[in-house]
Parts: sequence; structure tokens; C-alpha cells
Amino acid sequence: MITETTLSKLRYPDYWRNSFTLWSNAEAWDSFYFKKNPDTTKQLSRDALYGELNILIRDLESGSKEKEKAIAMKSDLKLQKSAKRKNYQDEKENQLPTKKHKSTITLFCLQKDDDLLSAFPIEIKCKATIGDLKEAIKEKIQVPIAKDLSLWKVEIPDDDEDKLSNIVLDDKERLRPTRKINKYFPEVPVEDHIHVIISSGKSSEDQALQPLELQKIYNDIHVEHLVAELKYRSKVIPISRNEASRSLFASAFLVAATNIFPGKFEVRPEKYVAGPNGHGFVDYGLVLSQTSKLVGIVEVKKSKSVYNSSCKMASL
Repeated sequence: MITETTLSKLRYPDYWRNSFTLWSNAEAWDSFYFKKNPDTTKQLSRDALYGELNILIRDLESGSKEKEKAIAMKSDLKLQKSAKRKNYQDEKENQLPTKKHKSTITLFCLQKDDDLLSAFPIEIKCKATIGDLKEAIKEKIQVPIAKDLSLWKVEIPDDDEDKLSNIVLDDKERLRPTRKINKYFPEVPVEDHIHVIISSGKSSEDQALQPLELQKIYNDIHVEHLVAELKYRSKVIPISRNEASRSLFASAFLVAATNIFPGKFEVRPEKYVAGPNGHGFVDYGLVLSQTSKLVGIVEVKKSKSVYNSSCKMASL
């Protein structure tokens, strides 16, 4: 028999007042516990039983049938817990090889100002860094230096051209190269979406300065040499009134000017442009090499002085 002193230490003494032959097993305890606590869980029931058994084993007389029964019930509980833990580990190990997204994710990337059909996937480990992602992107789009890339986290449906055209990167989260992928993408990325926008400048402010830097060369000492070369050539190859002929001189001037910034710009003859003021072909378009963004247009015009003829540039 269990003394009243021992019963007073138990939270559920009514259960233990019964004969030890009725204590049965953990399932019988669960039935009793759920009646007392209808809004509970099996885990809480077993935790409560474990606590009760510890008190009984500690206080009951050694060799008594009640104590032996309590020890046997506790041993069964331990075996059940061990089996449950093993089943959980086995299930987890069996799942790991099939759940590839646990260790890698696929991000769809798009260069700024490209259309949605130009998006491309990058599969990368979740524990890799954004710097690693930049290196992987560099191989895809063939830029010379990964550090020149800036990455922005976005969520654009792959068929929403309007959302893409109206996106403002300054409002988006810029990805830091030292951070891990899973910091920015803790969950599996949404399917059928663009996840990363790539810009080739360090920031939108830096990109805005690139056309200004090119414009600056027209006031730079390099221009003096270019004009001198133009005058020298015109002595042996007269600039005719034909616009095509004048364009030959202008193209040489533009190529020399853009080469001051190697790899930054391209000169594209007969460039088609469109905007709020109209559309059509211009003599030359100046575009960023990495993004194909139009940053300037050049129209060849005839002026009064043959040596002062050739080009006017408009920054966009």
C-alpha cells in the first residue's frame, strides 16, 4: 500500500490509490490523464507519468510490489522514448537525400533592363555566400569581374512585364556579398518568379554617373587630340556634303572616345530609339556593354565650318 505521505506528494493521487495491479501500463495512464485534462497532448501525459513514477520509486519501500511495478513502468517508458527517437532519426535520414531543396536552391536571375525571357537559373547551395552567387552569375553572363555586379532581391512574376519595367531597385533589398544565401532565402523561393535582379554598377547612383563621365571627355584634353586627328585626316580625305561620308569621321571620333573607358560602352550605328518625343533611327547609339542600356545618342550634322562639323551628343 502507498502511504498518505507519499500520496500527498503526487499530483494525481487518485490514480495511485488503486491496486498496483490496475496501474497496468502507459496507455491506461493516458486514458486517466485525458479525462482530467481533455485539451492536452500525449507528450504531456507521458511527462506527467514520468514525474509521478520518479516520486513513487524514490519513496516506496524497497522490495514492495508497488515499487517494482513503478520501476517496470518507468523502464517501459524509456524503451518507448528510445524507439520513438530512433524512428524519428531513421525517417529524417531517409528524407534527406530526396529533399534537395534542403541543401540547394534554384534562383532565377535577370539583368536589369533585359526582358523576362532573358532570365536564367542559378542552382546554389543554401550555405554559400552571395559572393559565391556573384561568381556563378559572372560565368553565366560573361562579365570580367564579379565584384562589379550588384544583386537585388525581388519577387516578380515571370510574365509581368509591367512590374518589371516599373521596378525601382532603390526600394529593394541589396544582397551583401558576405552574407549567406539562406539569410536572404530561408524558404524555397516562389516558383515562376524572378528572384534576383543584376545591375552592373555598384549602385544606381554609380550607374547614373557613367553617362556623365563619358560626357566629361568632350571637355577633356583627349578631345583636343581627337579634333587634331580629325583635321589632319580631312586634309587628305575631304569631308563631303554626303552624310554617309561625314559619318565615317564621326564614327572614328566616337570609337576613340569610348575606348577611353575600355569595356564600358559600345557604339551602335543606326540605333533605333523610342520615347515620349517620338521614335526612329539615330546615326549612333551609345549603350552600356554589360546591360545594353542606351545612355546617349549621336546625330551627325553639317555645320558652317567644315572642321567644326560632325557630332552632337545627347545624354538620356
